[in-house]
Amino acid sequence: MLKKLISGLSLLALISLPSLADGQVAMWQVKDEDTTVNIMGTVHLLKPGTVWMNEDITKALSDADKLYLELSPEQSSDQVMQSLVPKYGLLPAGETLREKIGEQDFNALVEGLAQFPVPAEALDRFRPWFAGLTYTALQYIKIGYDDNAGVESVLTGLAQAEGKPILGLETAEFQISVFASLSEEDQIQFLRDALSEADDAANVMNEMTTLWITGEAEKLGALMNEELIDAPMLADKLLYERNANWINDVKTIINEPGNFMIAVGAGHLSGDKSVIDLLKQAGFSVSRIH
Repeated sequence: MLKKLISGLSLLALISLPSLADGQVAMWQVKDEDTTVNIMGTVHLLKPGTVWMNEDITKALSDADKLYLELSPEQSSDQVMQSLVPKYGLLPAGETLREKIGEQDFNALVEGLAQFPVPAEALDRFRPWFAGLTYTALQYIKIGYDDNAGVESVLTGLAQAEGKPILGLETAEFQISVFASLSEEDQIQFLRDALSEADDAANVMNEMTTLWITGEAEKLGALMNEELIDAPMLADKLLYERNANWINDVKTIINEPGNFMIAVGAGHLSGDKSVIDLLKQAGFSVSRIH
């Protein structure tokens, strides 16, 4: 399930306008008499050179007075993220990851990270959720995926070049605290899922990217969320509670006259209890424009 939940952590320093695609990346619109809010789903990690930008996205960003992402550029910086690791990512003194997950799984983790500069003694200090997230992120790097090529990084670079304000719907500490608040049992399962899914990472990511670019939002949502069906606590914390929080943000945004763009992970925008579903339940008229 980790493969569906990674957030980009770094930004492009310089970026040029990407080539336009014929793709149909899904985007929805909420309007009232003096406000337009365009909402698009993102894939946080992509292979460099992936062509996905289309005219509708370009126009939505160009017209926007502000861009809203899950995290602002400041909050998604390596400096902020790394400052939170001691508080949320490390085990208490005297506890070890090896003891919590067992020798077999710990050795698999060490073996899987052998090509990266992550010493086993450092791994042994991680809480299970952090070890799993680190493992998954590095596996994606190995197969060519990069957060610098991800949608948020591209949109951030373009918005910054136009001098647009970029705001976050959440803080880095909130996002990390969501993972850290999982029960130890769920954290350990989280890590074991990461270990067992590594061999299939390339196939899953390629399928996700294709569905996203071609605008098959419902199929993409089902793929991204299917593994949470049997883990309701994870689904509540990682998806549904956050979706509900964002509805309040959208209500605040739409009360401000102007044109705005929101870009969040595609898994949050399709299916029951998605942002789009909750907006409709709240009485908003939501139309898919792409």
